[in-house]
Amino acid sequence: MPPQQPYLPQPSYTPPPQQNYDFIMNPQKGRRLNNFFDGSPKSLVIMAGAFIGIIIIIFIIYEAAKPASLTPQIANLAATQAEIVRVAVEASGSNNLNDQSTKNLAASVAASVGTEQNNLVALLASGGVKLSNKTLASKQNPATDQELNNASQSGNYDSTFVQIVQSELTGYNNQLASIYRLSKSQKLKSQLATDFSDAQLLLTQAKAGG
Repeated sequence: MPPQQPYLPQPSYTPPPQQNYDFIMNPQKGRRLNNFFDGSPKSLVIMAGAFIGIIIIIFIIYEAAKPASLTPQIANLAATQAEIVRVAVEASGSNNLNDQSTKNLAASVAASVGTEQNNLVALLASGGVKLSNKTLASKQNPATDQELNNASQSGNYDSTFVQIVQSELTGYNNQLASIYRLSKSQKLKSQLATDFSDAQLLLTQAKAGG
């Protein structure tokens, strides 16, 4: 009887992890995404279309977020300034003003608002917007001239001029405040704030009778 062999434990067998051989067995699967951008005319058309689509989306978002242009409102403001200056200059150049305080008011209005108008026109020009003489003259009011002519004949030119200036400056201040609230430009807002402060001083002078 042969001698009994000792029992030796057998090592456990762990199969190797399953490998993914799709890149060999099915090479088309791994290249499916690349097929869209393989340099063919079709892939180039797809890429161009995607790029254009992205640009359009960005443009739409930008336009939606961009504040509306204030150029019409600013042009209207410049026309208001031009009319105030016109009336003040004509009054100063006439012989109808009698009180020195009213003469001083007319001179102050013409100088102050005239400077504000020049600054505003220059600011627009720096942004590529040039106002025509027709635009600046668009708010000329013949009724104002007629009212002053009648006042000259009636002998109350000074008081009539002061009333007109008060009305014009009040409307001007309202325009300045309105555009200031809408503006996103710090440079424009700074100029409007200065103009508003100066116009308030002129309005106080006018309410004091000149």
